[in-house]
Amino acid sequence: MNHKHDSILVADDDYDIRELISGILESAGYKVLKCATSVEALEIVESGTVKLALLDIWMESDEEDGIVALKRIKKMVPLVPVIMISGHASPEISALAMKFGAYDFLEKPFRREKLLLTVRRALESSELTKANILLKKREAENSFIGNSKEIVKIKKLINKHANSDGRFMITGAIGTGKTLVSQLIHILSDCELHKLYHLKILKSESNTEKALYETWQKAVGGTLIIEEIDKMPLEYQKKILNIINAQYARDAAIEMQGDIKLIGNSRSTEEECRNNMLPDLYARLATFTIHIPPLSARKGDIPSLIEYFWHYFSDQYNANFDFSQYKGLLLEMQDRNWRCNIRELRHKIEEIIIALSSNSTLKMPEDTFLSVILKQNYKEAKKNFEKLYFQHHLNIHPNSLSKVAECTKVDRVTLYRKLKEFM
Repeated sequence: MNHKHDSILVADDDYDIRELISGILESAGYKVLKCATSVEALEIVESGTVKLALLDIWMESDEEDGIVALKRIKKMVPLVPVIMISGHASPEISALAMKFGAYDFLEKPFRREKLLLTVRRALESSELTKANILLKKREAENSFIGNSKEIVKIKKLINKHANSDGRFMITGAIGTGKTLVSQLIHILSDCELHKLYHLKILKSESNTEKALYETWQKAVGGTLIIEEIDKMPLEYQKKILNIINAQYARDAAIEMQGDIKLIGNSRSTEEECRNNMLPDLYARLATFTIHIPPLSARKGDIPSLIEYFWHYFSDQYNANFDFSQYKGLLLEMQDRNWRCNIRELRHKIEEIIIALSSNSTLKMPEDTFLSVILKQNYKEAKKNFEKLYFQHHLNIHPNSLSKVAECTKVDRVTLYRKLKEFM
C-alpha cells in the first residue's frame, strides 16, 4: 500500500529537530504539517487533515505534557496513529505513552531509516485497523437479520445514533437478540477500538461494590452493557447514577474518569423498567429506547433467520448441505411457538446440522405446522394450510394483492374471497 503524499503532523518545540524530521519525511514523499505546541497540534488533528502524528513528549512552551495531548488526540481521532518522540524519557513515561494509545516511542537521536520504517508501519497498521473495523461493521449488520417493520426501524435508529453520546435502553423477551443489538451499537460507535464489557448485579455480596467499580474503570473509552438493570438492587442503581452524574467516582482509592458508551438491557417491558428503576437513572439511560419484538410478532423474518443460521452452522461444522433441498421442511418451523425466540431457533438449526452431519435421524419439533395438520381431518387441514399459505405470501408482498395473485397463480377474485374468509 502506497502511503506517499499522506499528511503527517510533526509537533516539537525544538526548531532544529522539527525541521530535521520534516525534511526526512518530505524527502520520502510525505506532506508535512508542523507546529511547536500541543494546542496547535490538537487544532491541526481536529481539522482531519493528518494520517499520522509525531509528538514530542516534552514541549517547554506547553502547560500540558505530551501524554495529555496524546490522550486528547486518541479520543478525538482514535484511528490516527501517534508516535511519541523524546530525548530524555524514562521507561515509565514510555510505558505510559503506550498505555494511552501511542503506536511507538522513538528516542532522540534516531536514524533516518528507523524513523521512516516506524512511520510506514504505523500507517499500514492504521489502514489494516480501518479495514478490520469496516469488515466487523458489515458482519455485525449482516448478522442482525430481518426486514419486518420493527426490525427495520431498529436498524435505522442504531445506524443514526450509535455514534452519538446518547445512551441506550434495550428491552425484549429472552432470546430476542438484546446482546446482538448491544454489540451492533458498540461496533458502529466511536468505541469500536475498545472493548465491550458486561455488568450484572442481581444481589449484594461482599465484593459486589468492588466489582462494579473495577468493571466501570476497565470500560472507560469503550462500551459497558448493564444487564437486567431494572433488577439491580437500588443501592447499586444509586451508585451508577452518581457515577454518571459526576463523570467520576472515588471509592477504596479507585478513581474513574472518561467517557463510556452505556447500554442498559432487560427482559422486562419498558413500563416495568420505569417502575423498577430509579426515575433519574432510567431517564439518564433511556436517551434512546429499543424494544425487540418476539419472533411471534415478526414471523416474516423467520425464513431469513433459518437460512442465515443454516449457512452459519454449515460453515461451523464443515458441512455442505444444500439449503434448497431442506428449505420446505425447515420453513414448516415458521409457525412453531418459539418461546425462547431467536436463541431457540438458532439452537434447533444447529441441532439439525449436527444430526445431518452424523447421519442421525432428523427430528422436527412436535409443534411444527406439518406435525399439527397431519393429525387433523382433511377439511381442517386444508383450511389451515390455505390460511398459512396465503399469509406467507402476504408477508412477502404486504402491499400488493397483484403480486400475491401472480406468485400463487390464483385470480384476484378468488384471492380476495379467500382472504375475506381467513382474515
